[in-house]
Parts: sequence; C-alpha cells; structure tokens
Amino acid sequence: MNVAATSPLPGANKTHAAGDPAAAQLVTPEVTPRQIVTHLIGPVLIDGPDLVYCEGAIRTEAAIAAWNWMVRDIDPQLPSYAAIALKPGTPIGTDERFARLLGDLVAAQHRTASESPAALHRLGVQLGGEYMLEMLPAFQSALRNLKLIHQAAHFGKTLNGITDRHALAVTLKSLPVEDHLLTMQLALAAVGQVTNPQVVGEGIIVAAGGSQPARVQQAGLKSFVDAIIAHAQHQIGNLKSARGHFTDIDLSCRVIGRFHKLMRAIAPIVEEDRRSFWYANVTRLVGHLSDLLRPRIEEVDAQIRRGLRPARLGTDALDRDGLLDALNSMYLLQAARDARESLALNQAIETAWLHTGQTCEVLGTRLLDRLREHPHDTVTQDRVSFCAKIAAVRFSQEYAEVLERARDSIMRNGTTGTDI
Repeated sequence: MNVAATSPLPGANKTHAAGDPAAAQLVTPEVTPRQIVTHLIGPVLIDGPDLVYCEGAIRTEAAIAAWNWMVRDIDPQLPSYAAIALKPGTPIGTDERFARLLGDLVAAQHRTASESPAALHRLGVQLGGEYMLEMLPAFQSALRNLKLIHQAAHFGKTLNGITDRHALAVTLKSLPVEDHLLTMQLALAAVGQVTNPQVVGEGIIVAAGGSQPARVQQAGLKSFVDAIIAHAQHQIGNLKSARGHFTDIDLSCRVIGRFHKLMRAIAPIVEEDRRSFWYANVTRLVGHLSDLLRPRIEEVDAQIRRGLRPARLGTDALDRDGLLDALNSMYLLQAARDARESLALNQAIETAWLHTGQTCEVLGTRLLDRLREHPHDTVTQDRVSFCAKIAAVRFSQEYAEVLERARDSIMRNGTTGTDI
C-alpha cells in the first residue's frame, strides 16, 4: 500500500520522475526509527522490567518494531514522510496529522486481519509475536490521538502550578473516561510531566473523598494511580540501562529520587489495603529495585577501603578508577538513604552508612599521618583528595574542607598540619 495519495504532508503527494532530485530527497530518511516513535508517542513509552502490566503503555522497542513493520509491509516511503513531518519549521499540527494517518493505517490492517483467526495469526507473526499483537490497539490509539496526548502532557505541566488541593481535585477529574484505553494514555502523558507527584496523590485523595482504593476507583481516578506505578517501573528501566557500575551516576541518583517521589505520592492509597492489586504491584517494584541496589550498597565500604589504603606489598599506586567507582557508590548510597522509605533496604543502608563514616574518619586520619611522614608523596596527596570528596558526600562539605586544609598545610610546611 502506498500512502502518498492520502498523506497530509506538504509535498508528499506529488509524483516525481525517476532520477528527479526531488524524488531522491523524498526517499532519504533524516530520522531514525527511535527518533520517530519517541517524537510521536514518547509520552506513553514506558520501559523497564516486565513486573507490572500497564494498559496503554508501550515499550520503546515494541514501538520501533511496529514502525519497522509498517515500513516493510505498508509503505517503504514512510521514513521519508516522517522526515518531512518531524522537520523543524513544519507547520504546526503536521506531526499530529501524520500520526493520525499512521494510526488509521494500523487500524485498517488490524481490522482486516481480525476477520479470521488465520489472518490475525499471520499479522502476529509479521509483527514479531503475541505481545506485539496485543500492543497494537494501544499503538494505534496513541497515534490517532496524538493531539490529545500532547494536550495531556501540557495538562501535567499545569498541575505543577496548582497549590489548592481542592482545585487540583477538580482538575484531575476533568480527563475523559469514555474510552478507558485513551484515558490511561492521557494519564501516562500527564504524570510524566509532573515534577512533584505528591500533589497528584493528595489531589486524588481529596477528589475521592478518602484514600481507600475502592473510593479512588469509584471516583474515576484509577488511571492516575496506574500511571504513577507505570512511571515507577519506567524508572527501574532507566536505572538498568546504566549497565554494570551505574556509569551515569547522576542519572542513577535522579532515577532513585524520582522512584521515591512516585511511591510516596500513592503510599496512603496503596497502604490503605494491603490485599489490593496496587499494593502487590508496588511491592514487586520495590523488591526489584532493592535487589538491584543491594550489591552496590553492601560493597561501598570495601571499595572505599581498597582505594584509600596504601599497598602493603610492591609499589604503591593510586587506583584512580577504583576510587572513582567508590565515590560513585557513595553518591548512590546517599540517594538510596534519602529514598529508604520506598526501598526494602533499611538494614543494608544504615550498616553501609555507619561503616563508610567510620572508614572515612579512620583512613582520613591515617592518610594525613602518612603525608606528614612523606609530604611530597603524590599518591598519598591524591588519596587525601579522594577521601575529602567521599567525606563531602558522607558528612558535609565543611568536613571535606578540613581534610583539604590539613593536606595543603602539610604540603606547604613539609611536616605539620592541622589535626581533624
């Protein structure tokens, strides 16, 4: 099928002779499949471990696979049309009209295949599996309602500025509820833009007249609780994307903080009934994130000791990578401690916090003593610097500055320095 005749894009429905420069320009895609699906339906893309089902949410890789299927089996010129629709400077609404066209194409394919079990099975095979077939209604809904989804994302931003909980309660109940799938996608888009989910949780309780899950559902606000849980699962996916030692430590700490805010927002509702489906879902998410963080938290003190202690045998050398990893682990421990109400790691966190504090104090003193004996030892100087950075996270910047002043005094005077 060729969609040029029905394309809403400027210039896309023109015909060009072979070899025409305009034709060559049309068939040259300027954006990747990932950029296309993120631009079009980013507000409903939810990744992470497959722990909690969220109606309306779409995995990024599934959306990319669906796009590739459309290009392969519907129209190979779709990437060129996408490049036009998403190009900066394109008339407002072009991307929404393009998305609507895509949604209609998907709906037509799905409708035709649904006429017989064999055809539906073939469509599932073409898409890549049963999950892809089950995802198709959400995919076409997001595409056909892109304008509403963008409006819902803007709605989420406006929630950040509402301080009156009663006004917020009225606002939350303004989402359309006739189409449950669309309502869920609108809630996903809105929650993704809320910087402080706590206000949404409070608004839900006010609107429902209580925190009981039954009241929340009766008030038509179930979609917001589901969306908050879905976004919490998405945070775990963000954390797992930083493989190994959480190389992007800033992202890892932000993810933990965001997860904590999302969990705190619905805690009164979830904890009201521990037999509820919401409580079971939250428990799974908390347990999974805690299992991801536990090994790093339990290892942080040993990492600090390995990096700060001088070598007992052979030539002493600074393990800069090991110390950077220890410093990152300290940041991660601090983030986990700030979010401990939303994790199942209380004992591991407090044990690590106690031991890292003792290690910084003891090894900081020993390193200064060693530096007094060898004031020109650059390895020891660097270890004191790293110890100060770790101490700034564990204690305070003032504590770190005491270490740094003592180091500088010893280096300047040769043998003496201020005690800490």
